[in-house]
Amino acid sequence: MLLSQFEEFVKKKNLFRPDEKILLALSGGIDSMVMATLFHQANFSFAAAHINFQLRGSESEADAAFVQKWAEKFLIKLFKITFDTKKAAAQSGTSIQMTARRLRYAWLAEIAREHHFDKIATAHHANDALETALLNFVKGTGVAGLKGIAAKKGNLVRPLLFATKDQIRAFAQAENLAWREDASNQKADYQRNFIRLEIIPRLELINPALVQTYTHTAERLEATEALVHQHQQKLENQALRQEEGLMFISIPLFAQSEAPLLF
Repeated sequence: MLLSQFEEFVKKKNLFRPDEKILLALSGGIDSMVMATLFHQANFSFAAAHINFQLRGSESEADAAFVQKWAEKFLIKLFKITFDTKKAAAQSGTSIQMTARRLRYAWLAEIAREHHFDKIATAHHANDALETALLNFVKGTGVAGLKGIAAKKGNLVRPLLFATKDQIRAFAQAENLAWREDASNQKADYQRNFIRLEIIPRLELINPALVQTYTHTAERLEATEALVHQHQQKLENQALRQEEGLMFISIPLFAQSEAPLLF
């Protein structure tokens, strides 16, 4: 059932065409292993990319070995790299989490560009989107932030956003999949982990179907954002004109517009 939902979501959101080459970010965790299995079952064209951030000692090495073994078993092309993330974080003056994220997406983009992949896929799911929306809400955001995680942004796609963590785990167990566990995910030290481990369980006491409810809300927010964007384009067409290399702006039209259209 998850396979058909996966294929339907890819088609509905126009994430990629069946003939395109996709680069999968493969950590070895349950989410990425389920994503890779679904790509394999759907007969999509893909390769895998694994990053060793050297943040968990021998566990990081075991993750890399696990992904390598999986790729060899299923004859999947694997790209891999190792980063000294702590050193990079110290040099840049940013947090380890932000540094790892920057290194990850920069390297994935480089591999995709050099080896002509059409899209990059990460295994973010519905629970991740909810966590992101809550973090954005706490820090202050607009419609875009409350949407959580976009299913498609440029050449980056998230084909598991339709699925909850429970659905992913049930599929992995039904398919007898192997995966790696990251013990750091169970520590509430980081903001995202705190939201996942402490806040969401309490909110689910009010609404046990919180993740599914949020998914529907995010779809409505996406439609709202599209409507705002449509009005922004209309305003620009009416209020802006270019002549002989100069841009002319109609101040009265902008002044009469609703505030959300100006940002």
